[in-house]
This record gives sequence, C-alpha cells and structure tokens, in this order.
Amino acid sequence: LVMGIVNLSPDSFYGDGTEKEDVFVSKVSDIQQYGADIIDVGAESARPGSKPVAEKEEIKKIVNFLKLVRKKTKLPISVDTYKPAVAQAAIEEGADIINDIYALGYNRKMADVVSKHKTGLIIMHMLGTPLTMQKNIKYEDIIFDIFKFLSNRVDFAVKNGINKNSIMIDPGICFGKTVEHNLMIIKKLSEFKSLGMPLVVGLSNKSFLSKIINAEDIKERFSANIAANVISAANGADIIRVHNVKEIAQALKVFDAVRRV
Repeated sequence: LVMGIVNLSPDSFYGDGTEKEDVFVSKVSDIQQYGADIIDVGAESARPGSKPVAEKEEIKKIVNFLKLVRKKTKLPISVDTYKPAVAQAAIEEGADIINDIYALGYNRKMADVVSKHKTGLIIMHMLGTPLTMQKNIKYEDIIFDIFKFLSNRVDFAVKNGINKNSIMIDPGICFGKTVEHNLMIIKKLSEFKSLGMPLVVGLSNKSFLSKIINAEDIKERFSANIAANVISAANGADIIRVHNVKEIAQALKVFDAVRRV
C-alpha cells in the first residue's frame, strides 16, 4: 500500500509543508488520484534537530485539515502525532490511524486514547528524540535492537487494551541511524515480519539517499528514492510512506505485476 504524506509544518525537510487550505486540499485530491491507499498528515516536523510544536497549534492545524478533507475522501487518514490530546482531537474529526514516532512512549495516555477509540496504530522505532537522535548513535546489533524494541512496545500496547490486529510497525529509517544502519534495515526488512503485523517503511527522499549517490539537492534524490522504495517492497514492506505518490505508485504497479506472473 502507498501512504501519501501531507505536511502542515513549514519546518518539513522536504519543503512542501503548507497551512494554505486550498493547497493541501488540492494535494489530497492529487494523492488520491495518483493511487494512494492511505493519507498521512502531520503538523510537526520530525526531521533531525527539529523542535516541538505547541500542542494547541498542532491541534488547530490537524483539526482544520480533517474538517476540510475528511468529507472529500474515503481513504483512511493517518495522523502523525505523539501527543494524546492531538490524537483525541484528530480521532473525533475522523482520523483512522495514529502514527506515533515515540511508540506510545512520550505520554502513557496515548495508549488509552487509541484503545478507547479502537483506531489503527503505527509504532515506530526512534533513538532518542528528533532533537537528539543523530548525535550519539550506538547499537549492539541494529536489527536485533530495533526488533526487541518494537516487540516490547507491541506488548505494551496490547497490555493496555489495543487490539494487536490494529497495530503496524515501522523500523524508523533515519530516526537515529547512520547510512549503513538504514541500508541494513532495508536489506533485512523481512526479519521484522516474524512480529506478525504490517510493516511500514518511511524512507521517502531522506538525506541518506543523497549520501549514497553523492548529490545533496533533494530534487536529485527522486530516482534513488524510487529504487529504495521498490527494494523495500521486495524485502517485505507492506506500506510505503512517500511524498512522490504518483511515481512510487507507478513503480510499485510494475513491481506487483512482475510478482504476480
């Protein structure tokens, strides 16, 4: 499945964040037309070194987005937030999934919100916080450490009343990882499948791709981005979270066509 990203934060690393209603409504229309299966919206950047957005401001942006967009699409809408109050407000406006980069670890109440409303949940691995995650990167074994973390957080979610069948997992590419770590995660994605839940991969246009192809301009990453996402699908990813929905959806159609023969 293709998860199309909508950024409401001007601090987005991709540079496409917008608060203009006509712009994000048009973007959702395009995402849907290009073949997205899920919409993922966020109002706080999680790029390395980013700072938190005030809770009230995040709620205002997310609620406004959902009020305008929810009635225009039947696609599931995922809200990228780790704050219980934001999640609560989003669910009340029709959000279907909570995408939590802190894996329910920022605030214990998040588990209660998701459990109460029986929404979908994405649990992601991150080393530290967005402000610190790239400063002191150390693992004993990158794949085992992430696997153990995700397994523990899934157990926590289930013990707090969240249906295991509603949980998706994300190894958190670039969230406290080196280039080599990111490549190892992509190579060994299949090892996370034994956890028994859908695997989300979000590597869209991230900086590690530039380091591989030696091209810093984000606009020069697009071919590398397609390749990395198709490889991820081949290695077991179930949901690909991307900015370039049209190009990735087309690439994955070819991938699926070949796989079905």
